[in-house]
Amino acid sequence: MLEKTAIKAKEKRAEKDGKNDEKKYKWMDDIETFNLEAHIFFDDAFDENKLGHVNSFVKTLIDVFQEVRGQFKMENSHLPRDSSDDNLEEYFRTPYGGRMHWKLPYGNTIIVHLKDKQKIRRKKRWSQIMYLYYILDWCLTKDFEGTKGSKEETRHIKKEAKKSYILVLDGDVDFEPEAVLSLMRRMKKSNLVGAACGRIHPIGSGPMVWYQMFEYAVSHWLQKATEHVTGCVLCSPGCFSLFRGSAILKNNVLEKYTKEASTAAQLVQYDQGEDRWLCTLVLKQGWKIEYCAESDAKTFAPEGFTDFYKQRRRWTPSTLANIIDLILDWKNLTKNNENISMLYIIYQVCLLISTLITPGTIFMLILGGIIVGFDVIPPWLALVLNIAPVGIFLLMCLYTSEERQIQFAAILSSIYSLVMVIVLIGVIQEAVDEGWCSITAIFLLFVAGVFIVATLLHPKEWYCLLPGLLYFVGIPSMSMLMVFYSLGNLHKISWGTRETESDVTDRNKNLKEENGYFCNFGNFITCMLCADNTYQKADFLKAIGQTRVHHIDQYKTTSTQTDQVHNQDIPSDTTEERKYPVFDESIDEIHNTEKEFWENRIQKCLKPPKEDKDRAENIKRKLFICMVYHRFSTLVHITANTPVWENEESKLRKIFENVGQYMTTNNQDPPKESAAATDKNRIVETVSFQEPKVKSMKRKAKDLKKAKDEYIDIAADIWLEQLRREKKQKSEEIPGPSVKRE
Repeated sequence: MLEKTAIKAKEKRAEKDGKNDEKKYKWMDDIETFNLEAHIFFDDAFDENKLGHVNSFVKTLIDVFQEVRGQFKMENSHLPRDSSDDNLEEYFRTPYGGRMHWKLPYGNTIIVHLKDKQKIRRKKRWSQIMYLYYILDWCLTKDFEGTKGSKEETRHIKKEAKKSYILVLDGDVDFEPEAVLSLMRRMKKSNLVGAACGRIHPIGSGPMVWYQMFEYAVSHWLQKATEHVTGCVLCSPGCFSLFRGSAILKNNVLEKYTKEASTAAQLVQYDQGEDRWLCTLVLKQGWKIEYCAESDAKTFAPEGFTDFYKQRRRWTPSTLANIIDLILDWKNLTKNNENISMLYIIYQVCLLISTLITPGTIFMLILGGIIVGFDVIPPWLALVLNIAPVGIFLLMCLYTSEERQIQFAAILSSIYSLVMVIVLIGVIQEAVDEGWCSITAIFLLFVAGVFIVATLLHPKEWYCLLPGLLYFVGIPSMSMLMVFYSLGNLHKISWGTRETESDVTDRNKNLKEENGYFCNFGNFITCMLCADNTYQKADFLKAIGQTRVHHIDQYKTTSTQTDQVHNQDIPSDTTEERKYPVFDESIDEIHNTEKEFWENRIQKCLKPPKEDKDRAENIKRKLFICMVYHRFSTLVHITANTPVWENEESKLRKIFENVGQYMTTNNQDPPKESAAATDKNRIVETVSFQEPKVKSMKRKAKDLKKAKDEYIDIAADIWLEQLRREKKQKSEEIPGPSVKRE
């Protein structure tokens, strides 16, 4: 279908220009005409209680496919019927679970790979490894007639990989064929482009989606565009990106991508943000990642406050880990990748520093807003009012469940939103009082002007500017509390927003039932107030979900009645067996050659890991220690550098100052009225008097700071040597015998 759309787009463009010269548009044939293969990799696709039976998610996919196919036949009933329509579905058993082949109009096929978590690794990164090996290893070599493992096969793979492009998608993404063609044109312009990403538009309903509309727009307008111009885009998102096959195969990028996380840092970098990790590997091998603004795609964004926080809990640490990895390896990066310069590295360092100091900056901004907005509150009380809830939230990140942390963060977010409104009013009032040439007014106009100018440069997306006020009032929550929450839950390695029902059930078993009154504002804020009454959590869930449960029950009742009418004479088990496949011994296996390929690949890197509780607890403990370090490192640093009492360093400094002062004051030239002969004896006495003093101070310094022994010895020896030289010089200048001092 994409191939037909590409040809139509080419003809339409030629007709629009009024030129049908085949030579002019001949170069477009190689770009926009291609062979398409569509694969769906379904994670955890089987029912745990019924062997070989697919779960409810796969059944939903089958129902949707049959519905769409039936609708297409009705709309195109005038077209001649294809003889291949008699066999539209094929099912096979595989070493990793099962496979479904669905034939589509125009000769295309969708292959659905059903993963069994008992046979192969689950989660998104391992699904990506599956299809990358399947496409770049199996599909490119299955028609090769030469010797397997030879140099000829290697050259054949490299040749085919240069012409192969992999479009990476999430299951909830919506896009037009023209968006894919735009990415392919971008890749065709330069052979150094290893990946390209488009403009992602969040869709959904509710305040959280409105916030993300502005956030995504600003991120693409400013940050991704800047990275594209000054160097390379650091992240090509896994929801909609195009990768070049040869970029994945170069220098074993794919082999490194299959590496299992063995340390706490690797767990954050590898599994919490797999798309960034893959892009980091591609950049290190010298490929460029570009941004194509004309390629639009839509994806469903988290609509609830909880889902949003859990999503960013993964994104924030992963982003920091990969940026730090690139910065630390800046020498090799700038050497291997000609598109990344030292200036670009400095730009990323500045962004990293600004990210780390943002929570403190927001804290001071809120403090200033309270002082400006409420004149009756003294500064010390404003500091206490601001630091108390933040401190409580930090303690909750250490000792309470993740659900309670998010609930308290929702309460603070609503309070801080009101504070930010007061801050905005105070800043505007101050700008008006001081005049529009004041620093406050210039700063306000500059911030607002940046977003307005960016909107004018993207007129088709003007509506993204409307939620800008919501983005402003949400700064404390998203730039301060979320950072604390992300770092405070580094030891939580679950995906968060893509858990199965069994995962949620197992997690809820460990939670204690808490009393309290719960309230919510749509899907944006959910909080608990007053934890002393008898209002249970189940009552809260029942209250907020009453409407949804009513609709679900009504839908189930209607569906049940409909099924009973249509299938009253057919047993339910027979209907289920006819409608959905069961991957048992009755279904054929895939070809032996491909079966051997999957068995070898599963044994090498895709085999489900054995549960190692000690290793998991060790990684969690390291992540927890890392989180505690980030929490209290600033406090320890401030305490260590605060002169509350006299420390050893200050004592040493005083000793050195006293030694220097004593030597300077006691080594003055003798008075003019003194006899010249007495200078020699005076010097001898001065040296004999000073040496014990210096040695005594030297012993005290050693006792106070043994680590500085060498420095003290050198300093004391230099001073003694200087005194002896002065003594010798003055002794040589004095003629005649020495005269004793009276």
